[in-house]
Amino acid sequence: MTRRDAALLSLTLAGMYCLFTALTLWPETMKQLASETPRADRVLAMMPMLLLTCSGAALIQSRRKISTWIFNANPSLDSTAVADAGDMRLLTVRIAGLLLLAAFARSLQTFAADRISPIILGAAAGLCLFAARPLVRLLFAAGPGAGKSERYRDNFAFALGVVGAFYVARFSGAAVEGVLKRTWLESSAAFAMFAVGLALLLGRRAGAAA
Repeated sequence: MTRRDAALLSLTLAGMYCLFTALTLWPETMKQLASETPRADRVLAMMPMLLLTCSGAALIQSRRKISTWIFNANPSLDSTAVADAGDMRLLTVRIAGLLLLAAFARSLQTFAADRISPIILGAAAGLCLFAARPLVRLLFAAGPGAGKSERYRDNFAFALGVVGAFYVARFSGAAVEGVLKRTWLESSAAFAMFAVGLALLLGRRAGAAA
């Protein structure tokens, strides 16, 4: 798989995931709109679904432009940059850790009723992020790449940008609702993940080089 293929496939899958998540929010959003709650609350109820829909459509329709912006080069011209298999295994585990981190943050909202899920998700995210190399050997029965090549850093920066954009789209609605309703403690996980998303999106190259 070339870098071009990986970029376009990842953006397409991310867009489809955003649209799927927006579709799952449809029943609850319609219920909120039909309720007798204040208009401001009904507008806020629509924000997550609208943001996910717009993000998903933008990722799918503009995936080539987004890839060009992330890589600073047209991915259509990058047909020979084949990614190392070991680097791709390492990259997959690290990105899985970032996605598990989002699930861990959401699970903290129900920590009082369910303490097992946050512990399991937090441990899984920690293993993927801080013990990625041993985990790669365990899962794939093969060694990880060195993770130091320029190509790997480009791929990692791209993946961090996609995950950061996903975090921003996923948690922006809850963060805005928390600000307007002043539910600082209840929305602390959304604030934290929204900030992490911005940091990943804006600092993706520095993060990949670290």
